[in-house]
Amino acid sequence: MQKSLKHQNGLTLIEVLATLAILSTLLVLIWGVLLNGFNYSKKAQETVLLQQEANLIVTKLTKIHQSYDSYTIMFNQNPIKVIFPDHKEEIISNPEFRYSFYDTSTGTDQLLNQSIHLSDTLSFKLVISPTDNPELKYEIRTTLSKLDVN
Repeated sequence: MQKSLKHQNGLTLIEVLATLAILSTLLVLIWGVLLNGFNYSKKAQETVLLQQEANLIVTKLTKIHQSYDSYTIMFNQNPIKVIFPDHKEEIISNPEFRYSFYDTSTGTDQLLNQSIHLSDTLSFKLVISPTDNPELKYEIRTTLSKLDVN
């Protein structure tokens, strides 16, 4: 009987439990790394989307500012509207985002929450956040000015 027990091949209960403990620890670590990677990727994607929206708004405002002698921007509502001297209106905002404009020409950031009539230079800060995730924000500072070509 002793000879048959010595020649048995197999795993003991302790070896099986140790293997399961090691594998489950590895799986938990890999799952945590993957979950963090997915969360970081999603946040980076949302940030890039905010940057693109900010660049689009600034590009539209720059084009309008350089094309017209005067116009009015309606900041106090979403969507943001630009009203031209011929009373034509253009919406320059996206309803998926919230926009805040701050006048930075005085050295302090003052919220622009009404309409502003522009014919000259405007220094402003634009803060954009998604409507479904208001704690995520992107801000850009810029100045709209006209080039004098003489």
